[in-house]
Amino acid sequence: MEELSEDLVHLILRVEKGLHASIFRAVAAPEGLGRPEFGLLGHLHARGPSCLSEAAESLHMAKSQLSLVVERLETQGLVERLGEGKDRRVVRIRSTAEGEAAFRQAAEGLRSRLGELFAPLGEGELAVIDQAFELLSTLIGGKARRGKC
Repeated sequence: MEELSEDLVHLILRVEKGLHASIFRAVAAPEGLGRPEFGLLGHLHARGPSCLSEAAESLHMAKSQLSLVVERLETQGLVERLGEGKDRRVVRIRSTAEGEAAFRQAAEGLRSRLGELFAPLGEGELAVIDQAFELLSTLIGGKARRGKC
């Protein structure tokens, strides 16, 4: 493979930084959720109850770091921990109704913010961006896997 040009590397970093800042502002505003909290609520919204290790892998976080996020969300009443039968070491995390509502509100803020950012683009340009992000998503993360607790 050819080495990436310095210009392309800088472009990728500028886009990543700009999108990250826009997404964080959009998500944090409505419910005061940080990126890790929004990520966990999104994971639970998409996949349902999950064990800590599964969620941590999906979110590319250490389990100890994610435990702190779970504690914050649990204190706010947005997630709850569920025992897993006989094995008391396994605990699943589930979003509460309040957590689902907070996620939906934050996700709507995100959709709105991204809509504003991409409003100047035409249908063809949006299609090209969609294809590029699909390709990047496949290269970077592949398909989400459902892990075992």
